[in-house]
Amino acid sequence: MHFVVGPGFDRDPSGRVVPDDLIAVARAADDLGFFGFTSSDHPAPPLSFEESGGHHDWDLFAALAALARETTSIRLVAALVVMPYRNPLLSAK
Repeated sequence: MHFVVGPGFDRDPSGRVVPDDLIAVARAADDLGFFGFTSSDHPAPPLSFEESGGHHDWDLFAALAALARETTSIRLVAALVVMPYRNPLLSAK
């Protein structure tokens, strides 16, 4: 059986998701032997989404690239990619 973990959405006092925390969670998951680390894509959420408990997010592909540099064996998974926000040719790379 394989287990995948995601980051959660803890924020610093200013309301921002802290990249160092994302890296720390991914490193810990890697060290503990988790199969994968997943995150989703919300590059430009509407204010109504944030006001109803949603969150502003980092760029998914930039975050996964940073995590690839910081981890050794965990698989990095895009749980959701919002294609209307992205160029499909660049996303297909």
